[in-house]
Amino acid sequence: MTNANNANQEVYALLAELARKQLQTETNLQRTQEKIDRTQEQLERTEDQLQRTQQQLERTEDQLQRTQQQLETTQQQLSATQYEVESLTNDVNRVLTRSVVLDEVVLELRDTQSILQMNQEIMQRNFEQHQNDFRENQRTTNAALNSLEAINLRLIQIITGDQN
Repeated sequence: MTNANNANQEVYALLAELARKQLQTETNLQRTQEKIDRTQEQLERTEDQLQRTQQQLERTEDQLQRTQQQLETTQQQLSATQYEVESLTNDVNRVLTRSVVLDEVVLELRDTQSILQMNQEIMQRNFEQHQNDFRENQRTTNAALNSLEAINLRLIQIITGDQN
């Protein structure tokens, strides 16, 4: 019986070891399953985060594209504005050049007007002098005519013999 007892004890020891190993395996399996579950949860969170990151990237790319379009539009507007500024600058330069010429013309016209006014005053004095000279000439001519008429009348009287 000792052999049977020993054999039974060995079987019990093996069964106990087997049960312990099975329990340890089940515990390890449960831990592994928990790790798998946590890993699965992390994977899902990572996928969610990846999806949010992808959406954010798409929004950023859309914003970048709109910004690029705005930049191109702004560049075109800047070019148009620069052309207009250059055109206006050219216009201003032409106007300023014309203004300088016109200022010179105005100065010359003022000088000419002063000269014309002086000439007009001289001509007015000359005209008045000529009028005075003409009147004096007319007066002396009339006086000479009157004198000649008196002489003619006297000659006619002398010739006709009328002595009065």
